[in-house]
Amino acid sequence: MSNYDPDVLLSTNEYQKCQRIWQIYRILKTESEVIRSGFGTYGVYDYEVGVSFDMNRSESDLEHTAGMQILVMLITALFPDLFSEEDKQTMLYTTLIHEVGERKFGDIPDDGNRDEERKNRLELEAVTDILKGLPEDLAEKVRFDFMAMQTRSSKLGQFLYCADKVEAVLQGLIYEDEGRGGDLKIKENWTSQDRRGSETTGSTALADVWAVHFLEVTSKMYAQKLFIGILRAAVEDVRGEWFAWINNV
Repeated sequence: MSNYDPDVLLSTNEYQKCQRIWQIYRILKTESEVIRSGFGTYGVYDYEVGVSFDMNRSESDLEHTAGMQILVMLITALFPDLFSEEDKQTMLYTTLIHEVGERKFGDIPDDGNRDEERKNRLELEAVTDILKGLPEDLAEKVRFDFMAMQTRSSKLGQFLYCADKVEAVLQGLIYEDEGRGGDLKIKENWTSQDRRGSETTGSTALADVWAVHFLEVTSKMYAQKLFIGILRAAVEDVRGEWFAWINNV
């Protein structure tokens, strides 16, 4: 039996909460496809009057950040005993600034090829800088929690790391359901991580390959079972059934 079987990991009540989290997340996250008409009518960007949605636009870091915050807020609301009220508040600040370093060096794909030590150092520098001017105790707590997320060295850090990784897979499933699911075949140079994901699943679909990575790098982390439950709810909603390859992980 798979270590990632939600029927074993979660009670019926817990899984129903995970399903609700997915449903709300999906509604809120797809708001990013709604065009802000006022700026378009003033020529800030191309805009066709009467066209309210643009499903082909690129996704930004801030939209991923919003997705993480949605997950954190919903999970801690439905599972209130996971963290203290103080931790819940600082987690929102931590998710808000966790990608700020990418303003300087861009979004480097998490495909096994990037220099994690350098990335972590540059990100911490950017986070430290943006926290200047905030109340000192808050800034220090957020900086500490961000470092814990980088190193997965605390329950809170592991929770945020799980949220970060699963959010990308959930967004990938939204794209898939819209008929534009990503495919590894498009990528020119596969990394060993890419190949492992494809070989494990027998698929080149983005959601499959990235789900393997999420499951492996978050193994045994705090509250991982809840993120697996949310992922299962998403997969069953989009595909009609849980991953057939799950026992291969």
